[in-house]
Amino acid sequence: MIAGRKFKKNNLKQGRIVLFSLLMLSLVVLGSLVKDQMKLRIVVFENTQWTIRINPKSLEITATDKEGLTFTISEPILNASDISNFRQEENFSQWKYKDEEIEVSFELKESEFIVEIKADQSKKFYFPVINQTESMNGFILPIAEGIYAPIDDVFWRNELLKMELDTTEGLTMPFFGVDQRDYILTYIATNRYNNMLTFIENDMGGIQTNFMHHFTPNNAQKSYGFSIRFCKGGAPVEPAKEYRNYLLSNGEFVTMVEKTKKVPKAKRLLGAVHGYLWGELRMTLDDVLEGKWVLLCNEIVKQANLKEKSPGLKIKELLTESEWKIIKGVSERKEINESEMTDIAKSFSRILCLDEFHDKDYFPETYESVSMDSMDYNSFNSPEVSLFWENSIHFYQAYQDMIRHPREWGYGYSVRMLNQLKDAGIDRIRLVHDLWDFGMIDYRPQVAQMADELGYLLGPYDSYNSIHDPQFFGTDLSWSTAQFDKTLFDKGIIINWNGEKKSGYMKIGGLLSPIASREWVEERVNRIMSNTPYNSYFIDCDAYGQVYDDYSEEHPSTQEEDALARIDRMKWISDTFRVVIGSEGGSAYAAPVIHVAEGVMAKAISFDEEELTDLSSPYYVGAYEPSYAPDVFFKQVPLKKERVTFSYDPKYRLPLNEIVFHDSFVSTNHYGAGTLKFSNVQDWMELTSILYMTPPMYHFNVDTLEKYGEDIMDFYGFFSPIHREIGFSQMTDFEWLSDDHLIQRTEFDEKVEIFVNFSEESVTQYGYILRPNTSMKYDKETKKAVFYSTFD
Repeated sequence: MIAGRKFKKNNLKQGRIVLFSLLMLSLVVLGSLVKDQMKLRIVVFENTQWTIRINPKSLEITATDKEGLTFTISEPILNASDISNFRQEENFSQWKYKDEEIEVSFELKESEFIVEIKADQSKKFYFPVINQTESMNGFILPIAEGIYAPIDDVFWRNELLKMELDTTEGLTMPFFGVDQRDYILTYIATNRYNNMLTFIENDMGGIQTNFMHHFTPNNAQKSYGFSIRFCKGGAPVEPAKEYRNYLLSNGEFVTMVEKTKKVPKAKRLLGAVHGYLWGELRMTLDDVLEGKWVLLCNEIVKQANLKEKSPGLKIKELLTESEWKIIKGVSERKEINESEMTDIAKSFSRILCLDEFHDKDYFPETYESVSMDSMDYNSFNSPEVSLFWENSIHFYQAYQDMIRHPREWGYGYSVRMLNQLKDAGIDRIRLVHDLWDFGMIDYRPQVAQMADELGYLLGPYDSYNSIHDPQFFGTDLSWSTAQFDKTLFDKGIIINWNGEKKSGYMKIGGLLSPIASREWVEERVNRIMSNTPYNSYFIDCDAYGQVYDDYSEEHPSTQEEDALARIDRMKWISDTFRVVIGSEGGSAYAAPVIHVAEGVMAKAISFDEEELTDLSSPYYVGAYEPSYAPDVFFKQVPLKKERVTFSYDPKYRLPLNEIVFHDSFVSTNHYGAGTLKFSNVQDWMELTSILYMTPPMYHFNVDTLEKYGEDIMDFYGFFSPIHREIGFSQMTDFEWLSDDHLIQRTEFDEKVEIFVNFSEESVTQYGYILRPNTSMKYDKETKKAVFYSTFD
């Protein structure tokens, strides 16, 4: 009994304790809920310059300066009911949205507001969202070199509404600016990958800016954010200055001076113009002496008709029936046209690569006379090149009264072309040529050797972007840079999230993983460099900004890992061979490695647009023929108005890339939009090149200087000396000096100023008259000026 009563008493006591505990727990939970609800109230940060207000419920953020001017950093985007993990210190706060599985943190530092957003799972998240206001003037966007898009301009409003801009390709640098009249707001994305900036029309008829980040399933570190900066009364290039400071503060900036310590020949970029060389790499139609084509065909046919063995008979035996028919027809008619010359030169080029060509029985008089003095072909590491040159010497000595010496062979890619450039007075130039049609073999390595002796930079075009099925090698469905082997084709293509292979350029083949292809890259580059003494190298696409999430099981990668693999292979080439590295696009992730960025000066033009490919259109850019002067590069055509406005009109251009990277790499035009290509923007392109101190882009063959030499040399004479002085200098300032933006000024190292008058009226600067379409370089120390006009 006693025991029983004692048990009941203890049980009652324990029950009361339980009830009390439950009551206290309820109060704690209720208090916690109340406390969390309290956290949904406005969070306020304040310092001597700014007051920032954040509404945790909606994630609306506003900023107010000390004069009471308020603007929205981001519009409401959520409707949260509660939050957790709330923490707040002085001008710092963070919390988590339970429903969204998103954690946010904020910090105010002087004129910088820092936002970080983390996710627990794969999803897309929109922040910031910005609506058009009455005080908003326009957007500052690093599209190519840089654009200022006025928000009240009908053209730019329509263009903005079409844009989908990621922050590696669409925007060459991961930031954008908003001109708020009194302030320039700069939004720097602290994670440049998996972002998209778009513009839509909002309910009020204005423009709404949306920034979206994709937290991808293959990325373990799911985080992105912004460094948002405020500048009162700032110049339109202020966002670029802020981004440069951001890179410097994070140790992510490498100067050209630093790069030249590893690659001393990069100093040759100072004062250099840039260009592509065109013409067959073996025998060309121009390698037969003028007026000698018919005589050559006559002699070959005459020899072939003899009973004994002869060079002409060997040529006939190696040619196809259709090839021989052309030569025989020329001999019979005693006349020849350019098409026939081209076909015969291609036939000769083919058979000169055959081992059967140099048969001692067919070349009895020339075989023993081929000496090291004729051509030191034994010094070539490529057996294909050695064979070609040995055969070429035999061919030359058999018909030397009718053809040039093989040393002189070639059209644009030739010793003759280099001599023309030298004789014209060009002593600094960077040249590129392609090996597409020749299996990545340079049959004229002495050109690179001579270029180096002249102080030039010369290198091949190479690419590891696409990969094609080996069965299509040598056909119109493939090109040499996309050819590897069946193993890599089967296993090396980037895989989409849905398991499908990514299509290659022009929908041919697939896009090649930079991780899977590294072994093949090293094999090809080693082979190319062992044969030819190049001092520069161009890798297409690697700096363009097209980076991918790869869901392959064999070579998985995030966009960041994809970019790092591209950077690393360019760095390997440059460091291993001490060569200048160029690439297309100049996306910011590649800036620490590249020396040259082609195509930064204007957004690349897609040549598959109907107006550009329609033969009846005045804007038809031309075909990829003839091989020695492809119309697509050499034919001058006008550019349609919309393209002019978007890419070349000085009223809307900003040197954002140059403000950030002028002293880190050299920017130039895309080879598809060379300085001489578009007749109605050539003057603007030249003046902008001077204003920004970025070199022109030309296309060369042996006819170029005869046709355009005066224009090229006039520009070179003015540009080159100035670029040698400030080509690796920091662009310290840019400003519009007139309301219409047509009078512009740049500054370099706070020592040299360049003015350009794009208007139709003369103006005065420092007492000097600046005429229309004229540029002026002004030395702030000596007070002296020099001028260049496009109409002189």
